[in-house]
Amino acid sequence: QMSLPPPPLPDPIFDSEDEASGPAIEGNQATIAAAASAATTANAPAMSSHTKATARNILGAAANPTRARAIAAGAVRETWEETGLLIGILDGEVLRPNLSGLDYFFRAITPPGRTRRFDARFFLVEATGATGKLAGDGELLDLAFRTFDESRLLDVAGITRIAMAEAERHINNPPEPDPDRPVPLSRFLRGQYFITPE
Repeated sequence: QMSLPPPPLPDPIFDSEDEASGPAIEGNQATIAAAASAATTANAPAMSSHTKATARNILGAAANPTRARAIAAGAVRETWEETGLLIGILDGEVLRPNLSGLDYFFRAITPPGRTRRFDARFFLVEATGATGKLAGDGELLDLAFRTFDESRLLDVAGITRIAMAEAERHINNPPEPDPDRPVPLSRFLRGQYFITPE
């Protein structure tokens, strides 16, 4: 069980200066992480550079600063546990996430009536922001780097397809850094499916 220590005060949400150590992942690969699940893609065009303030404000608009930091740290922890990719450093038994490169791009809420429901936020990070070897804890099957075209051939849940399409759109048409940029929210309202701004 890894513990995530609270940040020292004062500490802006995404201003971690920690540098991850270890071998960098090679190639032009992007890691997609969600607080509830994680997936990876490869060979995508480079993502745009967003300012720390932009990422902080976009996620912070939907959650208070403490919750926003916890959501992002949870995404880093899930990515590490489920894929073996570390976005931050491991200090003994403590994971110290580096949240500075995360780009919040999508949110999905599981429809009502499901046995298990999630309210997941999805992030992108440049491949240079992650270290380690692709090898998770066994929760994800057939873990590999794939192109978006290869990923479309997989038998995955509908919401995973939607999140991958949003990631591809976000990478191929990077939005301008804007603290008021709307993040797409996938949800069901009164029996109908919607993607609306968060």
